Amino acid sequence: MKRLALLLIAAGCRGKAPATVASEPPRAIAPAAATAPAARSCGLEEGLLRGDQVGSLRIGMAPEAVRSVCTVVRDTTEMPEGQRSRVLVIATGGDTLRATVEAGKVYSIVVESPRFRIADSLHVGMPLSRLLGLPKLTGGRGEYGLYVWSDAPETCGVSFLVQFAGRDPLIREVNRSSLEPYASSARITQALVRGC
Repeated sequence: MKRLALLLIAAGCRGKAPATVASEPPRAIAPAAATAPAARSCGLEEGLLRGDQVGSLRIGMAPEAVRSVCTVVRDTTEMPEGQRSRVLVIATGGDTLRATVEAGKVYSIVVESPRFRIADSLHVGMPLSRLLGLPKLTGGRGEYGLYVWSDAPETCGVSFLVQFAGRDPLIREVNRSSLEPYASSARITQALVRGC
């Protein structure tokens, strides 16, 4: 140690770099632990859509619980039905879901992607004809147009927004026979999950 100190002093006085001193071989440095949280997939890989949930996102969840299982990219205020509402925008691998929050709980979930399907494959993007076989089919006007729903167990709690070709027709009573003329030309553009 004394000899190394003398070499350094001598080299400093002469303006030359000290001779190389043998040392221990370099040690491998362990990679730093990952600090980014694992992706919160919201359980959407399976594309499950039911009347009370989309993947792991359920009606009645608190926003904090939503954040623990889903990737919330925006917590904002929107006017989905003509009144100000808190909305959680959730990323789902290229698609988004919108969860409306009322009284501190998820009240409804808007689905606009064909990726999410009810057990018998009903989904956004299908023709209206696919809904016409459901029992007790009914509907009504909402903020964005005509919604159709059924109390069948597989669809109970889900309303489907219908987009007609051209102008929306005036349909006074929504049922299978009043929708039949639009079976192949109208399409489903949104599923609204509110619970059965």
